[in-house]
Amino acid sequence: MSDVLDQWQYFVSPVYSIKKPDFLDVARKVSKQALKAHGAINPIYPMAHGNLYDSTDLEPLFGYVLNTAWNLLSEQGYQMEGMSTHLTEAWVQEHHKLSSMEYHSHSDCDLVAFYVLECPKDAPKLVIHDPRSMRIASNLPEADLSKITIATRMVNFDLEAGTLMFTPSWLAHSFTRNPSLKPFTFIHLNIHTRPYVEPTEFPDTAEVV
Repeated sequence: MSDVLDQWQYFVSPVYSIKKPDFLDVARKVSKQALKAHGAINPIYPMAHGNLYDSTDLEPLFGYVLNTAWNLLSEQGYQMEGMSTHLTEAWVQEHHKLSSMEYHSHSDCDLVAFYVLECPKDAPKLVIHDPRSMRIASNLPEADLSKITIATRMVNFDLEAGTLMFTPSWLAHSFTRNPSLKPFTFIHLNIHTRPYVEPTEFPDTAEVV
């Protein structure tokens, strides 16, 4: 009889993706307007960005993102009853040739989302990095970099316009360099939770006594 070990795998790092091209037209239009305020592109860091947080035109996209985020957090096992999701930040980034986004994570929110607007041929890839910090001490090489295994240290995602992705805020991410002459553009959203508060209704007019 051969020995068969029981196996458990805990502390997973979920990544979610869905195609939502129905938001593209409005999101592209609003983002182009926001990017105009950036000014000239720095040739050393060839990236432009613009704030979208207060855009009323993007409320359908924002509403979908927040509703989906609430459901994802609930499915992950968090106590979401009596809680609501809201945006802490929303901005557009336009990466020109050789621009990239360096490795980082977010500590001021619960989920992050990316909505891809423009994606040229050979576009940058979204890279998700292993969050298990104690693995830094391990120098064991991976046997096959083409396979996703427990030994994997990072995962690359091919993107296309209209792709919406969600990851936990603590999961470090980056984008590879853009090799194209055409810009790679996406919206970045940070999502936080807080106790739900019923909206306060105020009368249209106040009675003067």
